[in-house]
Formats: sequence, C-alpha cells, structure tokens
Amino acid sequence: MFYDIDESNKQAELGILIGDKEYWDDGYGTDAVNMMVEHIFRTSNLERIYLKTLDWNVRAQRCFHKCGFVDCDRITKNGNEFIVMELYRKQRKHTQKNGKDINQTSISSAT
Repeated sequence: MFYDIDESNKQAELGILIGDKEYWDDGYGTDAVNMMVEHIFRTSNLERIYLKTLDWNVRAQRCFHKCGFVDCDRITKNGNEFIVMELYRKQRKHTQKNGKDINQTSISSAT
C-alpha cells in the first residue's frame, strides 16, 4: 500500500506485509512491490517512493533491492532500528529494458 502521499514533494511511502509464512520466498513480495511501483509511476506525478524496513529483516531488504530500492538512511523509532530505502522514477527507468523489468527479463530468458 502507499501512504503519506505528498504531492507537493512528489513522494509517497510504500508498505507491504506478507503475514503467512507459507507464501514467503516464492517471489510474491517482489512481484507485489514491482507492480505497485509501476502503477504509482504510471498513474501519478510522484518522483520518489521510499520505505522503512527493520534492520534485521534481510529478506525484505533483498526484495526491495531487487526492485531497485537503495539504502538512504537509518533511523530509530520506538526503540527499533530501521533502514530507509528509496527509489526515484529516473532510477526505475534505468532498471527497465524494453518495457520489462530486468529481473523479469532474465528470469524469462533463463526458462
């Protein structure tokens, strides 16, 4: 989901939760994030999407890195350490090839 949408600063925060462990490690998170990012950049004038993930949640960090997000800050909130990650519209364009995400292209060509 997107929240804290700030049209004047052209940014929004992204959040995702896959609560059922049965669905972890199957690529659903990466697919969901890629689809949400693609949607927001196609349907809005936002230039930046950011998120916060717990510093110990390496699985989530891998997912977000696969989707093009980069680490930009570390914060402490309510005693928890978070990594702040961001993705700019112009970065997203560089991670795409012929209208397809590079990760999807390489998976398709490998099968």
